[in-house]
Amino acid sequence: MKQKRKLKTSKALSSIAILEGIVIVSMVILCLVKTDLPIVESILPEQLHGSKEYDVVLDAGHGGFDSGAMDQNLIEKDITLQMSKQIGKILERYGYNVAYIREGNAIDWATDELSDLAYRVEYANQTKAKLLLSIHVNSEEVNSGTCGFEIWGKGSDAIAMRFAERILSNIDTLGYTQNRGFKNQDDAPLYLLENTQFPSLLLEAGFIGSETDAYYLRSGTAQKKFCEQVAMGIMEILQELEEE
Repeated sequence: MKQKRKLKTSKALSSIAILEGIVIVSMVILCLVKTDLPIVESILPEQLHGSKEYDVVLDAGHGGFDSGAMDQNLIEKDITLQMSKQIGKILERYGYNVAYIREGNAIDWATDELSDLAYRVEYANQTKAKLLLSIHVNSEEVNSGTCGFEIWGKGSDAIAMRFAERILSNIDTLGYTQNRGFKNQDDAPLYLLENTQFPSLLLEAGFIGSETDAYYLRSGTAQKKFCEQVAMGIMEILQELEEE
């Protein structure tokens, strides 16, 4: 309520003002304790509440309590973080604004998988970015010989489909493993992709137990080439969106 008028000194008006104050305070308390909203907003990075416009969100899969897939000396949460940072640096070099869901392995927002996913969704949606790419590594059944990269996304989202095509075709130029293609998450819904409010993909960069794939998953020259191709695919679709 606007307070432009001078307040009178009568007891009646003073009582009304006190009652109005109590009502306002009560409404604020009710909003704060509402239980059907995800309890993650209070720990989102401060910069997301500003006016910065993000082009892409990079989600390094797993982290903290969740190591993800492991094989010998390779750990998924370490690989995805390395890749996320490399891809992000390339994009930033070309002038794109990148939001990182995590920039280290120490995370303090979750103690279980559901809370972790809820945080990632809330973070992503608050960026209001154009695209999201979540980076993961596939686990392999013992001695299965399975290898290759694949991308999960909404088959009903035309932009997500184009986004996936750009990344798959760029990685394919490296010619080091099998292109397992696009996987429709509409057939097996993934929480992150299902709840993000803009075109989003989940990239399985390879199988951690495959000798061929593992070479490109490790930090080094091969991983750099992989990240360059992924970044190129992201920039291609961003440029297309800007031209539309």
